[in-house]
Amino acid sequence: MNKHTLITILIAALVLLSAIGFTILWRKRPSSDARATTQHSASSDPKPKPAPTSLPEAARVVEIESKLAITLVAEPAAVPQSPMVAKVQGFGESAVLSDADGNPLLRATPKSPIYSVKPSPSGQQLVVSRGSGVHQVYRLNPFALVRELPVTPDVPRASTFEAWQWMDENTLIGVSATERPHEEMEKLTAAEQESYWRERTLLYSFDLAEGALSMIEIANLELPASFTVVEMHAGGLVKIEWDKQGAARTAWIGVRSK
Repeated sequence: MNKHTLITILIAALVLLSAIGFTILWRKRPSSDARATTQHSASSDPKPKPAPTSLPEAARVVEIESKLAITLVAEPAAVPQSPMVAKVQGFGESAVLSDADGNPLLRATPKSPIYSVKPSPSGQQLVVSRGSGVHQVYRLNPFALVRELPVTPDVPRASTFEAWQWMDENTLIGVSATERPHEEMEKLTAAEQESYWRERTLLYSFDLAEGALSMIEIANLELPASFTVVEMHAGGLVKIEWDKQGAARTAWIGVRSK
């Protein structure tokens, strides 16, 4: 092998080694996107998580000993009616609550429908039923949300409050129930479950000013543990019904201060 050939081979080898080394270095080089991400992470602090906010005043509920009692009353000759100074047009998602002159006060939405409205004894406050156990109290003049009522009492297997009715301008009466244990429900037919799902009917009072919920005891009246509330009227008048040996029994009870 002559000198010229040897020099040519050495040059070719050097070129090949240089190419291999350049390729290895290029593959290890981070991409521009990766560099940008790394630089952004190093140069900017992560956003702090917002501190949890306290519950709005409308959602705060405390439980206190009941100041009310239930008494049996004679069937009233005339049930007092509250003046209705607001009206609802439509139903559910399309409902609109308006004042006596037809001016819109509250419009329903798919997430917050309006199903019913119950005026207070003076007619200046309203309980608005929004479905799924959600009830809100509004003041008419000026129109504003006063408070959201409790959805479910703090009792095992309790259902959502079925209804609320005014006793006076500051007190509401709510109806809930405890459901029978799951193992008992499994032994009943579908029709029996529909009729006998209640284990115990619960009556509660709610103080708007204090945001206080309290259970009203009814054991001393010798009424059944489970009954259906048929009617509720302002002033604390409640009509109940229950089944006794296959016959429907009814009674009127009154909610009064102790």
